[in-house]
Amino acid sequence: MREQHIALLLVLSPAWGWQDRAPSLEAMLSAPVGSYSLTADRPLDGLLKAATAFHIPLGIEWIKAMDPAPGFVGSWRQTTALAILRDIAKADPGYELEVGDGIVHVFPAAMRGDPSDVLNFRLESVKIDDTINVAAVNLMSRVKPVMTPPRPSEPTAVLGGSILEDGGARAISVASDHATVREILDRLCLESGRGAWVVAYPPVPGKTRAGFLKTVWLEKSIIVEDGAFFPSWRFLHWGEMPAVRD
Repeated sequence: MREQHIALLLVLSPAWGWQDRAPSLEAMLSAPVGSYSLTADRPLDGLLKAATAFHIPLGIEWIKAMDPAPGFVGSWRQTTALAILRDIAKADPGYELEVGDGIVHVFPAAMRGDPSDVLNFRLESVKIDDTINVAAVNLMSRVKPVMTPPRPSEPTAVLGGSILEDGGARAISVASDHATVREILDRLCLESGRGAWVVAYPPVPGKTRAGFLKTVWLEKSIIVEDGAFFPSWRFLHWGEMPAVRD
């Protein structure tokens, strides 16, 4: 049995691209699940619930629905966490699931490799040493001029308000060269010990002056004009269900 398990890892790891965190992620995704069921207000919540149950980190790119999202009810027997997550992702037509380096991504298939998706943009050099919420804002500030290059006559926009952080939030350190925004979000999520990151897009797409798709906050779908626009993403605790306004 031990020899069979090792052989399975050797076959799967190169094909799926697991690396440093591969053994633990592979084990959690492929471990037998006797039975599991869940009820959720929307597939997004279902993904977060299942991922928490099996401790699978997620990176989610989500297009907000024009109509209220349908509820999700699922029940499984003799399966795996990977199969469960795939079933939930497919409940919203057009979504795919892909196993990355230490994290599972869920995204609209139509956006795969889209150059207008800023998450595919590579930043030459990034070094972030801070707690996760501050790091998230710092990355937003780094990505904003890429999406909306400043104009001479336009006031410089800044994110206002104080940044709240959990009392037990640990300091993280992330440094990367020529990494995509998505890869940086992955690293921040894993290093901080959060359960997921989520980037939301409006039901009707809008683009910045540089041709990038605009993101929106989970709580609202209003597309902000370029001058005041900031990219947005949210890091979630394990088991956290964000307040979503469709």
